[in-house]
Amino acid sequence: MSKMNEILVANGERRTICRLLKVSEPTVRKALRGERATDIALKIRKLALDRGGVEKPKC
Repeated sequence: MSKMNEILVANGERRTICRLLKVSEPTVRKALRGERATDIALKIRKLALDRGGVEKPKC
């Protein structure tokens, strides 16, 4: 499986996602970088996009 696009979020948004989904910061970081494709990583990515995150296209 190829790596997913990175999702960029506003300052402090990663910590908010951690609190809302009760996950660690490394889990959120790896999910937003597209390094994981687990169920929780997909939930993190969806929440980030719903909260104003922007998907960064691959170069």
